Amino acid sequence: MNFKPFVKAKEIYKTFGEDIDFTIKMSGTITVALLIIYAIFALILNQISGLVIGFFDYFILLICVCLILSLLSPFIYSFFAINGGLHTKAKEKIKYTSFLKTYMIGTRPPFSGQLRVWSTLLKAICFYILAEALINIIVMIVAQIPGNELSAMYSEIFAILGTDYQDSNEMLTAFENVILNHESLINLITIVANYFALIGALYYFLHTISRNTFKYYLATSLGMKAPKQVTEFIFVKTLRKNRKDYNLNYYSVCFPLTIILIASFTLSYFLLGFLGPSQMDVTILSLTSIVISISLCLPFLPIVFNFHEKLWDKYSMLFMGTFLENAQQEVEAYKRDSQMAARVGAENLKRAEGSLDAMKDQIIKDLCENKGYEESDFEGLSFEEIYQNIGENEDYKPYKNKIERLKKDEKVVDASSIDSRQDGKDDEK
Repeated sequence: MNFKPFVKAKEIYKTFGEDIDFTIKMSGTITVALLIIYAIFALILNQISGLVIGFFDYFILLICVCLILSLLSPFIYSFFAINGGLHTKAKEKIKYTSFLKTYMIGTRPPFSGQLRVWSTLLKAICFYILAEALINIIVMIVAQIPGNELSAMYSEIFAILGTDYQDSNEMLTAFENVILNHESLINLITIVANYFALIGALYYFLHTISRNTFKYYLATSLGMKAPKQVTEFIFVKTLRKNRKDYNLNYYSVCFPLTIILIASFTLSYFLLGFLGPSQMDVTILSLTSIVISISLCLPFLPIVFNFHEKLWDKYSMLFMGTFLENAQQEVEAYKRDSQMAARVGAENLKRAEGSLDAMKDQIIKDLCENKGYEESDFEGLSFEEIYQNIGENEDYKPYKNKIERLKKDEKVVDASSIDSRQDGKDDEK
């Protein structure tokens, strides 16, 4: 089946262009805050860079990125909220001060923590470590091939290790000479290896944060009292079921952000790495490149917001379906377990079933009113069959039923028109 995007890219870019003035103001504010926080962390890192072992520099780098984004995440919510407000009747009332005031809302439930910065960081660290290990293995394999400088450097290192030095200072001097002789190669390997590991971790981190902005809609619809765990469960399970659909829609619209991120990070990283100050630490180099790439991507973040705004029309039903499906499973589990059923009470279970059926009927009614379905299209279908892959496509069972019903109606109309024409001829005779 050919992919048909649910969201039209032209509409997203048109809306983005209409809001560009306000977008620049908001993204500029976040960029200034980002640069101030970065300057503070850069000074700290510059002071401690000589006090820690090189490998731990990477952990410090990722922790700094996480802390920076943790401080900026309420700004991201504010950016999201004001961007959505620009598409409502309240647009004329929205001022630049509204953006600053909304910052505090992003620090409180249900919006605080929805971006999952810390857990995403942990996964990014794991990705980075695995990528570093893989790159080191590749370097070791290349070192086994004779005739290149890397192989010669490793041979010199192993020769030093195989020599019985009477004085440890002599061994250290020998190692220093090897490092000085191959300094340019070591710097090249360090910069390139760090680049490939870091850009993968960075892309995963920022893409996940970008995707999680969609959760703001879900948190808003569930309300202030909804536990964060419930929001996370519904969000993750729904997107996992519809991963292919979401990703195809996302990249069909938001691919410019991916290009900007990769291009800006790559250019800034290598330009600073090879043409920048020779004494620049790899941690400072990485952090500077990350800040530059984020700053260049921020003005385009409303593309993601506008995309999620359009996608919500479809996924609001999918999220509700996931909620109802799991609620029904919980009720069935309580009914099967006599002890649990006794604790809850028969009346409460009956009331819960009635609420679920009422919500199901209401959503089917909305589909009938807005999408041209009839209640008969949903007969005999379970919760999962009603809400899974919901949309105007061949994978959705009610849609198949709808098309078959419309075809039958067309045949009936054609047959009746033929009969009416025949009756007219008979009358003429």
